[in-house]
Amino acid sequence: MESKGFTRAIDVLVRVIIAVCCVLMAWLIAITGYQVFGRYVLNDSPVWVERSALLTILYISLPMAAVGVRQRFHMNVSFIIDRLGARGQTIAGMLVDLGLGLFGAAMAWFGGVIAHRVWSAKMTVLPLPEGVTYLPLVICGTLLVIFAVERLVMEMQKLRVPVPAPQGIAEGS
Repeated sequence: MESKGFTRAIDVLVRVIIAVCCVLMAWLIAITGYQVFGRYVLNDSPVWVERSALLTILYISLPMAAVGVRQRFHMNVSFIIDRLGARGQTIAGMLVDLGLGLFGAAMAWFGGVIAHRVWSAKMTVLPLPEGVTYLPLVICGTLLVIFAVERLVMEMQKLRVPVPAPQGIAEGS
């Protein structure tokens, strides 16, 4: 598998996710401002804004959480892993990424099951099926799987690269 092309494609995907989340954040700010205006100026708060804001937050936070895992700007505790050698750190990283990939697969699968089960129910204040509430789980889980596969491929390549012997030490001595 050509990891550089794969990584570039993932980089484009991450940029698209960030751009979409920026647009959704602007939408969230606009509708929240509209609700405040409706409540305090018009004395008539629109009922659809709260549910729409909740959905928007889900569609921002879950994909961005997956991006955070990929970009490694999430919280982690690494004091034990930092004490390992380079090979041990790579193997530990692979185990973490394998776990994240499995977690993402479960999240996508079970989120899809829930979304499918409630798809026929309609939201009371928005003209949408109730299942769209659970689609961010599917999106986030799928992204976690993709990002975990990318990391695993990169880490497997690290393990294959032979480490050169230090200068002045003959090989096999």
